[in-house]
Amino acid sequence: MLEAAIVLELVPGKYVEAGIIAVLLLFNAGLGFFQEGRAQATLAALKSRLALTASVPLTTTPVPFSKTCARHERHPRDAE
Repeated sequence: MLEAAIVLELVPGKYVEAGIIAVLLLFNAGLGFFQEGRAQATLAALKSRLALTASVPLTTTPVPFSKTCARHERHPRDAE
């Protein structure tokens, strides 16, 4: 919509107003790009801190659960 406003301001020769709208549009796009990058970095940090653990019924010690272990497979400590 702001792109259309820029064009509509340029038609009658209002270059200052069109320039202001263009600067605000570029500022908004840059700010959105920066915030998206920070959000992605925060999400990656949260995912790296996430540790999946499972309690084995025969012991009270939490056991790291491998992401490669399929749902139908038994965990190596299940046999204890």
